[in-house]
Amino acid sequence: MSNRARPAGWVGLSIVALGGVLAPAAAGAVPVVDPAGAPGADHTDFGLAVEAAAEGDVLLLRPGVHDAAASERVIIDGKSLVVVAEVQGPDAILDFGLVVRNLGAGQSFVARGVSFTGAAAVSFGQYQVEVTDNVGPVWFEDCIFDDAGTIASAGPLHVLRSAAVTFHRCSLGGARGTPLRSTDSEVHLYETDLIGFDGPPDTKFGASGGDAAVISGGELFAQGSLFQGGDGGLSPFSSYSGDGGDCLALLEDPVVRHLDCAFEPGLAPLAGVSSGLDGVVFHDFDGGAVIEAWPGSSWFFVASTPVREGDLLDVTVQGPPSHVFFLTWSLAPGATLLPGKGISVAVSLPFFFLPIAALPPSGALAFPFVVPELGPAFEALVVHMQAGFSGPKGELATTGGTAIVLLDAAVP
Repeated sequence: MSNRARPAGWVGLSIVALGGVLAPAAAGAVPVVDPAGAPGADHTDFGLAVEAAAEGDVLLLRPGVHDAAASERVIIDGKSLVVVAEVQGPDAILDFGLVVRNLGAGQSFVARGVSFTGAAAVSFGQYQVEVTDNVGPVWFEDCIFDDAGTIASAGPLHVLRSAAVTFHRCSLGGARGTPLRSTDSEVHLYETDLIGFDGPPDTKFGASGGDAAVISGGELFAQGSLFQGGDGGLSPFSSYSGDGGDCLALLEDPVVRHLDCAFEPGLAPLAGVSSGLDGVVFHDFDGGAVIEAWPGSSWFFVASTPVREGDLLDVTVQGPPSHVFFLTWSLAPGATLLPGKGISVAVSLPFFFLPIAALPPSGALAFPFVVPELGPAFEALVVHMQAGFSGPKGELATTGGTAIVLLDAAVP
């Protein structure tokens, strides 16, 4: 048996074994939400689907613009849910505001492949997505956040007093508000782009560009991510221009750790006699922020989702050549930093650990495998997986994690 063929069977059997041990925590129904109401759909309205969902259910979103007729915002209050797009990409659009709040220990919220771009219904001063007062982890993967230029919106996203909020391969931007505002929270970013808005040329003195992120207290960890401040706007009525946006505006002395990130402050147009100031990478307003640059490179790991029993699950990894590649996985996301080793852990305890193989000289490895039977207790199984690499001198590196949604073959 070849070295590439062996890991696939081990991974598949181990995933099901983990689910079997923790079946009560893993089992959940799979309501199908389809705005077109096609055959097999359980709901056409996302808000009603959330109200009807039980703890731990997986809401499967078919492509389309999803509405919530009863409210401009859908509130997920103290309920574990998984929201996953049937087709990964920008085609499952939530056309309303979303609030995730009051998750307790042992609870979690996961969204993968969803676009939060329908901010037209958000009231003045509200954020499009608000994540508030959560002890349990909140996980966004392959999601798009954009306030769609809505004047009333305060911005795409606010994280407030939440213990573990992760974004992996997400895009955060907007035409009005700061892409990410975090207050007294712990936020982890992997391969995520935060793009501040360019100042519009419609004010007397030129509007300033938007910051990529505003971090007020708490902690931020970023790996392989882009922070881009918006450029200042040039006034059409005078010789003035606005300031460029900062990459990170830091308030109330947060702790910021970053690994292999790109920082592009916004620029002020060089025009007239009163040009604004260029943005900076770290704007420490109170002077007490802790900023640490971790050494190393950001590596790539992705697995297809959702996948039904009997279908092919594609796993692809890119890591340091010739290092030993290993997998960890669990039934809940995690957000733990190990500063002494310079790595992050994106799965929770308890987790499985399995060495796979030494990476080839290219550092790239792909191994598809067929999803085995989940068993009669499962309509769905959500597995959180992370890749890691061990070098010849004991050095370690990890990727961001991924949420894999495995479905019973009978799910429409």
